[in-house]
Amino acid sequence: MAKKQIVASTFNVTAAPEDGAKGSRGQLPYPAGEYNLDTDYICTDMVAPYVLYEGIYYVMNQITTWVGHGVPSNINNPQKDYAVNGKKATWIPFENYKAIYVEILMANFAKLASAVFSGDYMFSQQGVDAEGNPTSSYEKFGTEEFTPNLLFDFLRGLLKGRNIEVDGGVFKNIRSPNNSFIIKENGDIEIVGRIETSLNGKRVVIDPETNSIKMYNQSEQEVMIMSFMDSEWSGEVTSIPRLRMQRIMSSGAVTALADVSPGSIALRSKGIDVFYDMTISPVSGITFIRDGVVTKSYPSS
Repeated sequence: MAKKQIVASTFNVTAAPEDGAKGSRGQLPYPAGEYNLDTDYICTDMVAPYVLYEGIYYVMNQITTWVGHGVPSNINNPQKDYAVNGKKATWIPFENYKAIYVEILMANFAKLASAVFSGDYMFSQQGVDAEGNPTSSYEKFGTEEFTPNLLFDFLRGLLKGRNIEVDGGVFKNIRSPNNSFIIKENGDIEIVGRIETSLNGKRVVIDPETNSIKMYNQSEQEVMIMSFMDSEWSGEVTSIPRLRMQRIMSSGAVTALADVSPGSIALRSKGIDVFYDMTISPVSGITFIRDGVVTKSYPSS
């Protein structure tokens, strides 16, 4: 495994002692992540790395270079080193420094307030389990037992959230999880799923399953439908559009309708106990009908 080298170039100036003597330059502890046997840790008179090992922070106590796999196995990690050498160890517990320095995020599942850091991710401490119940077991991240309420994937530039509000911005290449709704980069919109302007009452419904557009009145009655109709001509079957509009009474009785299709228009209206019909066609002309009997007809030529 290739060696990694940890070093920093910064310094901290300590305040002058009370006797007025010139202050000395103190070491600045800096975070070096979780302890690794293959990493070179360098401590100078200006900086000292501190690491996390077995849940405890250790800081380098000697001006030297430390490589875990290059020292005897009985002291090859901070815990063993301190247990064997005590205050003279290269690594000593960092507890005395914690009150002075803000704990810097440096390891998997390190926390800052309600944010958790792990590898390329930053996510919320709160989330839901596999059943959708609220949980704060963020240590189960990466399994079905914990889905965070908010997730940033810095490697892929991905943001996921359970409830995100955005005031503005530029969005492109948007899609629903099942690709039923897509906004392409060029602005084209593709909709595969059913669209309803309301759950009930007066509304417009676009239904891809029936390839139709329908309008409903306040009584849930279908008053308009735009759909396809199969037509055969000279042995060839083709789909043509058809539009039907209806006036429907609360009883369900149809008192007027209009059928529009390529090449013809048919109208119907109900009078007092009588139906009036009219058809318009560029081929057959205009025809008026009363209760099924032609009353007037005007040929097309």
